[in-house]
Amino acid sequence: MNEFNKTQKIEILNKEDIVVFEPSKIVNIPSSAIHIENDISLIQKKLWFEMVYFAFPKMGTQRRYTIPLNRLRELLGWSESTSSDDRLKEALHGLNQTAIKWNIFGKDKKRVWESFPMLSGCRIPEHSGICIFEFSSFLEERFLAMGEEAYVKIDLIISKKFQSKYALSIYCLALDFLILEMGYSEKRFTLEELRRYLALKESEYKLTADFSKRIIKPAEEEINKTSDMNIEIKPLKEGKKIVGYKLCMSLKQGRAREYLERKNKLRQLANTNPNPAEETPQKQKIQKEIIQIQDENLRKFFAKYNISFTTDTFQEKLKETQEIFGADKLENYLLFLIKYAEKEYNKGTIKNFAGFFVSLLKDNTQIDNYLFELEEETKKKEQKRKIISMRLEDKLKDKYDFSIKQELIEQIQNNYSKYENIFTDTILNKINKDSAFYEFNFIRRNNGVVTQEILKSPFLAKEIFEFKELFDYIPMSYENWKKSLPQAYFDNLLRELENN
Repeated sequence: MNEFNKTQKIEILNKEDIVVFEPSKIVNIPSSAIHIENDISLIQKKLWFEMVYFAFPKMGTQRRYTIPLNRLRELLGWSESTSSDDRLKEALHGLNQTAIKWNIFGKDKKRVWESFPMLSGCRIPEHSGICIFEFSSFLEERFLAMGEEAYVKIDLIISKKFQSKYALSIYCLALDFLILEMGYSEKRFTLEELRRYLALKESEYKLTADFSKRIIKPAEEEINKTSDMNIEIKPLKEGKKIVGYKLCMSLKQGRAREYLERKNKLRQLANTNPNPAEETPQKQKIQKEIIQIQDENLRKFFAKYNISFTTDTFQEKLKETQEIFGADKLENYLLFLIKYAEKEYNKGTIKNFAGFFVSLLKDNTQIDNYLFELEEETKKKEQKRKIISMRLEDKLKDKYDFSIKQELIEQIQNNYSKYENIFTDTILNKINKDSAFYEFNFIRRNNGVVTQEILKSPFLAKEIFEFKELFDYIPMSYENWKKSLPQAYFDNLLRELENN
C-alpha cells in the first residue's frame, strides 16, 4: 500500500493500537521518550521516529527489523538513486552511540531513572538496499508497557517538514501537553528546563535575549507555519527578567476531530471486555472507590457544564492532585481553578469555559500558582494573627491599667477615714498645683465638697495611683491578672477584633 496515497483510508497494522490514517502517518511515542535531552540532530530525530513507526507493529514478536533504505532516503528528501549513504550511516551511528536520559520532566510517575541508546545496533549490507536495526530491550519494554494514554501521537508527514531540530523538539513537547478533547492547553517551563530539554551547552545562547531570538521565536514561527498546531510561546518574567516560557497550544481547525476519531478507534479496538456484567469483583470494587465532591458550589458547577467527575480519567487526576495537596485542600484547588478560568474567560482569551477548566486540571498548569497563593494566604493569615495578637495585648493592658486604678480608688473609698490626712496634708503638698486632684481638694476644703464624691472622678485615678504605696496598695501582676480572667472574656474580645 502506498502510504502517501491521498485517499482517506484506514490501515490497521498488526497491533491494534497502531492506526494509519492516509495521508497521515501517525507514530505513537511514549511520553517519557519525548521528555529527553534532545542532543541529537534533526536528521536523527526524523530517522528515529520513522524506525519506531516501522518497528512498532512487530515489537514483542521479534527483536530485529529490516527497513528499505529508499524509505529512509525518501523521509530525508534524498534521491532514491543516491550512491553514497555516508550521511545516513553517520546519523544512524549517532543514534547507536547516543545514550539519552529519559523522562526529564517526570511526567511518567514511575520512580525509575533510565538511560539507554536510541538504537542498540544497525547494519547496512553492501548492495542490499536495506538497513537492519534493533532497539535495546529496555526501550522495547517501555514501548510495550505503556497504556494508550501515555503515548504522544506524532504525524510523520508533518514532522518530516521541519527544518529546525529545536522547532521539531518544541512541537513534540507541545503536542504531548496538548489536551486533545479540548484542542487547547497551556504549559509552563522554566528557562533551565527548556535549555536542558534542547540540550544546549552553557556557552550556547547564554543571553536570554539571544535564546529568545535564535531559538524560541523561530521555533514558534516554524510550528505555526509547518504543523497542524497553533502555538504562542509567551515569556514568563520576574520583574524585567525572563525566567521561563509558557506554551499556549491549540490544534488547527479540523485537526482536533481527526485526532479524537483515531483515539476513539484505538479505544474500541482495545476493548477486550465489552460486557460490563463480566467485570471482576475486584474491578467493580475499584470503580466504587471514587473521590466524591462535597462542596455545593463545585457540584453545581459540574452539573451546569455537564462535567462528570466520576470518569476514570477525571478520578485519576483527582487522586493525583489529592496526593499533592491532601484531601482537605483538593476541593479548594478545584475552586481556585474555576476562579482562574473565570478570570481568563472574562478577558475574552478563551471560548470554551468548561473545556478550559478541564484542561487546567489535567495539565497541572496552575499547581505552582496555587501553591504560591497558598503561601501568600498563609503569610496574610500569619500577619493578621500577629496584628490581632498585638491589638489584643494592647486592649488587655488598657483593661488591666483601668482595673488596678479602680481597685485602688475603691480601697480608699472604703477606708476614707484612715486615709483623709494623706489627702489633705501629704499628697496635696506633693502634687502639681495645676493637677485635677489639687483643684478638687481645694474645692473640698473651701466649699465643703464630700471627698468620696471627688474620688469618683475619672480624672483623679491616674494621679492618686502615683501614691499607691501611701495607701498600702500592692496591685496584682499583669500576668496573674490575665490568668484570673474567664476564657469567655478572651473569646469575645478575639471575635470582636477579628470582625473589625
